[in-house]
Amino acid sequence: MPGNRMTHGNFQVSFTGGMVPMPNSDHGGGVIACSASGATKPVLEAMAVARANNSDIHILGLAWHEADQFRVSATRS
Repeated sequence: MPGNRMTHGNFQVSFTGGMVPMPNSDHGGGVIACSASGATKPVLEAMAVARANNSDIHILGLAWHEADQFRVSATRS
């Protein structure tokens, strides 16, 4: 639902398994990454690709509070 609302505001929305590329990985912007367990492989991979393409990208990660691997993936090094 949040992604749908954002598209109505003319934002480009990408999601795991979606057909829209993630240009924000190269050109600024940000990523909102969500995983209840904090161990969802496609979400961790998307954060890693975004970080590899642009070390200054903003990542807002939402996951279980003890999800250490998720925290590391979302944080700038």
